Order: sequence, then C-alpha cells, then structure tokens
Amino acid sequence: MDVTAILLNYKRPREMARLVESLKGQSVPVRIMMGDNAEEPFPRPKDVDAYARLSWNGACYLRLFLAFYADTEYVMYMDDDRKPKDSHFVRDALAVAREHPGGITGAAGRRFSRTPPHYHSDVWGPAEIIKGFALLFERSLLSKV
Repeated sequence: MDVTAILLNYKRPREMARLVESLKGQSVPVRIMMGDNAEEPFPRPKDVDAYARLSWNGACYLRLFLAFYADTEYVMYMDDDRKPKDSHFVRDALAVAREHPGGITGAAGRRFSRTPPHYHSDVWGPAEIIKGFALLFERSLLSKV
C-alpha cells in the first residue's frame, strides 16, 4: 500500500461515511486514518484503519499527528466535505506526485505576487500555495516540519 488518507471530521458524520466509502472503492488500495475533533464523539466508521480523538477543535493538529504514524510512502489529507470524483482519483494524484518528487500535489494552487493581491487565482501546475481540499505528499517531507 502506497497511500494513507488522513481524514479530519468535525460534525459531518454523513459526509465522512461517504468519503470513507469512496476511498475504499479506489482503484489503488488506500489506508484510512481518521481524526475526530468535534465536541461530541463521532462513531468510528468500520473501514477506518486508525482513529484518534481530540475533544476540542484543534484545527489540523490531528492531521499532523496522524501523518507521523502513517507507514506508507505517501500521505493524503482530505477534507470531510469532499469526495473523490471517481475511482481513479488517488491513482491519478499518485502519478502526478511521482512526476514531481519533493512537492505537494493538490487540486489547485495559487502563485505569489509582489503586488496586491499577493496571490493570484487558481492555477493548474506549479504553485506556491496548494489548496487544502486534497493534499498528497511524500511522507518523508514530514521530517522537515
């Protein structure tokens, strides 16, 4: 298995169940780790391989925490209100990431500018900011955090 998908739930149980189901239906195997940082406990979906809970909204702390425990070459952060467009989403993201080692692969990015606005609207290709809906990166990059 090459990819661990790290999901962060905050009060969206139906959306999380759909996302987990979609990830389990990918054309490449995906390990799923889930962080739950809602005040009320969220029942762990049956297809989640690892689960961590924080009883307060710790922003993305749980994502980073879980990423350090991933044992795959790549880690993918996915928002709980998104769902892959098809069963080849992870395979396609891996292909792009392997073409550009050492970077972060995402759906869209933004480029910086010296003049306002300091970033430009969505760009497809190399960018300075990667939008957070789905981010795929080599786990080895975590050693730089």
